[in-house]
Amino acid sequence: MACRLEITPGAALLYPLLYFLDDAGVLAAVVPAVVIHELGHAAAAVFCGIRVRAVRLELPGLCMETDGFPDEGKELLCLIAGPAAGFLWAVIAWGLSGGHCSRTALAAFAVNGFNLLPGLPLDGGRILRLLSRSESIAYGFTALCAAAFLVFAAGWGLWPCLFPAILFARELVTA
Repeated sequence: MACRLEITPGAALLYPLLYFLDDAGVLAAVVPAVVIHELGHAAAAVFCGIRVRAVRLELPGLCMETDGFPDEGKELLCLIAGPAAGFLWAVIAWGLSGGHCSRTALAAFAVNGFNLLPGLPLDGGRILRLLSRSESIAYGFTALCAAAFLVFAAGWGLWPCLFPAILFARELVTA
């Protein structure tokens, strides 16, 4: 009953390059936030008796593969546990204060706040789909999120916003 760690080829190429080019230490602040977020999901899954088959590092980040959820309540608990663990980590890191801890706390707030947006494949979109019991509502909000990030990218020159827009658009195309 072992859990596999998988790394996609794109992530294996991109993340070392980003680390090498990251003079500001942004990646070093974001990685703990993402790992703790995913550990929150995994801990909740194990608590609910759900087998975690693999944790995969992909271009958008970490993602967990399970044997599935026996009911909506356990799925909701597992979805909420990731951002909850991430926000708890942000509060702890903020309390430690100091240069890198403050950056780590801000990164954790940003990563987990972003993850709660109501667009698929993010946790917020999955929670919305679960609570609304509607694929069309979830995909409608995903389209709104994609459009909003495109407006930020094009209208205000915030080009890093293209990455989330592409993430949301990919989800819409593969639906």
